[in-house]
Amino acid sequence: MTPSTHLEKLVLEKTNQGEKGTKSEKNIQLNEGIIREELGEMVHQSVEDTLNTLPEEEPTD
Repeated sequence: MTPSTHLEKLVLEKTNQGEKGTKSEKNIQLNEGIIREELGEMVHQSVEDTLNTLPEEEPTD
């Protein structure tokens, strides 16, 4: 998943404010739980990818 797809998934609702503001104003609601979950998955994958690129140590006699 690309970073922009992650961001799109994190934004749950984007609506006009209607009577409270002008039509050009936007209200964006984010779910902290989803953000934490997505960031956790991204960090986990990054660490896993990094560890997979490290050379394995040769056993010493």
